[in-house]
Parts: sequence; C-alpha cells; structure tokens
Amino acid sequence: MKSFLLFIWLFFLVFTPQFLIFGIVFNSLYFLLIPLFLIDFKKFKNDLLLNRFFLVLLIVLIFHFCIAIYNGYLEISILKQIIIFFFMFLNFYFFFVKFSLFFPEKTLYKLFMLVLIVLVVNSLTILISVIYPPFSNFLYDFVFITEKQAGAIYETNLLKRFSGFSVSGFSYLSFKYMFLYIIAISYFIRENLKFKDSLLIIFFSFIIIFSLVFVARTGLFFVFIFFMFFLIKKYFLNFKLKEIFLFALLIFLVYNLIESNDSEVFWFAADRSLDLFFNYFNNSELENGTINDLSQELIFPKSLCHWILGNGDFGRDRLFVTDIGWLSFINGSGLVGVFIYFIPYFYLFFISLNTGFRFSVVSLVLSSFVVNSKDLVFLEHSYIQAFCIMLIILLWKKSNLLA
Repeated sequence: MKSFLLFIWLFFLVFTPQFLIFGIVFNSLYFLLIPLFLIDFKKFKNDLLLNRFFLVLLIVLIFHFCIAIYNGYLEISILKQIIIFFFMFLNFYFFFVKFSLFFPEKTLYKLFMLVLIVLVVNSLTILISVIYPPFSNFLYDFVFITEKQAGAIYETNLLKRFSGFSVSGFSYLSFKYMFLYIIAISYFIRENLKFKDSLLIIFFSFIIIFSLVFVARTGLFFVFIFFMFFLIKKYFLNFKLKEIFLFALLIFLVYNLIESNDSEVFWFAADRSLDLFFNYFNNSELENGTINDLSQELIFPKSLCHWILGNGDFGRDRLFVTDIGWLSFINGSGLVGVFIYFIPYFYLFFISLNTGFRFSVVSLVLSSFVVNSKDLVFLEHSYIQAFCIMLIILLWKKSNLLA
C-alpha cells in the first residue's frame, strides 16, 4: 500500500493531471497541498536545506517584482510558474523524506526505477489511445485536457498528438519525459545492474520511445540518444554478450512489429518525428519543420535597456513574442534576468562536482540549455521535476543525509 501511495504521489508530481468531477476541473496541484498539511513543519524549522529554499524563493520573487516595477508590467503567468516551481520543490522534498524512510536501502535505485515506472504508465496510456481510439473518449471523460490538446487528438487531419494523463502534450510533455529519463538513465549507467534490471530498463525505454513518437520529436531525439549511450556504455563496450543478445532479440521483435503495423497514424507520426534523419539521408540536409519555424521567430529586444533588464513581457499573457526560450527570457528580463534565473544551474553543477552525479547534472544542464532554443523550459513543468529531484538528492548528499 505504501508503495502504491508513493507511486500516486510521484505520478501527480510528474504529470500534474487535472480531473473533471461533476463538470468541475480539479487541478492535482491542489491535491498536492494535502501532504503538506499532514507534515509537522516544526520538525523542519531549523532545516538548513529548507532555509536555503525559502531564501532563494525570496531573491527570485524580489527580482521579478523589481523588473515588473521597472517596466510597469507584471506577467502573472511567469509569477505563477515561479511559485509553482518552489511549491513543487517543497513537495518533492517531503516526498523524498517519506520515500527514504520507507526504503532506507537502495533508496536511489528504487527512486529512479519508480521515475521510469511513472513515465511508462503514462506512455502505455498514450499507446492505448493510439491503438484503440475509443479509450481516449473514456479517458477524457474524467481527465481534463486543453482545447489545443483535444484538437490534436480529435480534430486534426494531420499529425495526431497525445498526452495521456497530462493536461497537454507537445513539447511541454516531450521535454518532461526527456529530462526525467536523462537523470534516471544517467544514474543507471553508473550502477552495476542485474540481468533482470537490464531487461526491465530496456523494455521500459522501448515503451517510452514509442510513446514519444506521438507526443513531440525533440524529447524523442534526446531519449533515443541517451538510450543508445546507455546500451553502448553498459554493454557493448564491456562485451556483455547476454545483454547484447537480448537487445538484438528485442530489436528483431520490434522491427517485425513495426513492419506488420499498417496504421496510418503510426507511420505518419513516425515520418513526422524522424523527418530530420530522413531529410539528411535523402538530401544530405539537416532540416525539419521545427527548425524552419523557429528561424522565423528571431525577435530581439528593441533597445539597449531592454537588452539589459528586458521589458517584463515574456510573451505569455499579452501578445505572442516567440517560441524561442532564450529570446523569451531576454525579452522578458534582459541579460541580467537570464543570469539570475540561471544561477540554480551553476549551483547544481557546483555541488555535484564531488559526487557520482556529475554526469547526470551536466547532461541535465546541457540538454536544458539546448531545448531552451525551442521553448522557455526553465520555468515550465517540463524542467521543474527533474531539477527538483537532482537538487534534493545532491543537497542530501552534501548534508550526509543520504549514503
């Protein structure tokens, strides 16, 4: 029972589903308040980690209000994301407290395996929706999705995109998968895995990769690259014949499954998701629709002051600015704001230097720097979860609370 409750807690933390109950939308973020009410905060009043947490919250909020006063405009969406970021951190912190109490041995192994299981459950939901469309009708009678997401499932004659229990799919969900998969697989790369563990991780990875074909391609690329790195680093370079044979067998079975699949939805989605590779093999050109679209959105600040401190407009509440995350940041808070908002990246890297998580952190930071070229991911749910998990683990390591 405790394992199931922890799974539900983490599932809500990762996907933050919204439920339709008697026609009213209930956001699971409100449900996540329940664990905080059940915790005795007096026990943690002298907790150095939480004190740092509230100090950082105060600094970021003060800066955000300062640029809002300077520009005469407060963007509520960004303010809400900042508050959600710290709310999620607090929830993840207490989730980890409970998780480590219930699983004092092999804590991190079980935590990252649970992360993969959470991703797989939503991936299976997506794949069932693709294979059996009436399931979507049943699911979204009680799970709320955005109007845009509903259109991507029911109305489009082009590429159908799915989200499972998430309120929306697209790059928002794709990046969430990507970041969480990266930190999980980076952990397993340095662990000595049993044969059954290898089998399970490879099987999970196939399910996640297939589901991302129907979500968005950017995250799919990163997941596939890290999956291949995992296989090469763990097995091919070490000539572990049993695992290599298993992988070859799975590839054969998957290939035959794909070849026998005559679903137009699948093939259209696969072609759209992998068009970067197809274009390269056919034309020797690295291009796709996303890159071409973003090249039309190079919207820069119009004055030196806006380059320095921004204009307060991240393009979320008023007029659309750009999908390019870095330019959204610069337009909204200037180069000074970019530096302040990204201090946590550098702090995360600094505290990972003397731990075994350097590769995980570097992978997380570098991938987030890359995908901010597509969306403003630093303040979105897609990045928050992975960042919170890594930061809490490293802070616990630093305080000798985790072996």
